[in-house]
Amino acid sequence: MIMNNLKFYIYLLVCVFIFASCENKQTPIKKLEKLDKTLVQQSESFTEQDWENALMEYEQIEQELSMYNYTDDELRQIGKMKGRLLAKISKEYLNKTMDEVDSYLKMFEGALEGFMEELGTALDSEEDYDE
Repeated sequence: MIMNNLKFYIYLLVCVFIFASCENKQTPIKKLEKLDKTLVQQSESFTEQDWENALMEYEQIEQELSMYNYTDDELRQIGKMKGRLLAKISKEYLNKTMDEVDSYLKMFEGALEGFMEELGTALDSEEDYDE
């Protein structure tokens, strides 16, 4: 019985080491490639939550990438993917920001119209009062 438990724990420990050894410096590159591919194929239908998740995933990959040393070719490959990803994410947030700015400008325009109408009414009333 004790021998069976010992064998089980040794087997479990070997599995953990095998799984852990699968994680190497190529893993974050592959994750970056997958995220890049996902954004290229699906970003048009992304919700705000999808964009937030993509940004969080990108930040996590950034941390993983910083744990390894890469060759010049790998760094160029990583840089190219990062550039595409950052451009897509930035474009989305810029579009969102521009939509918000447009909404605020329309509200301001309406507020200014209302102010001018009220000011004009008040001035007209003052002219009627002076007569």
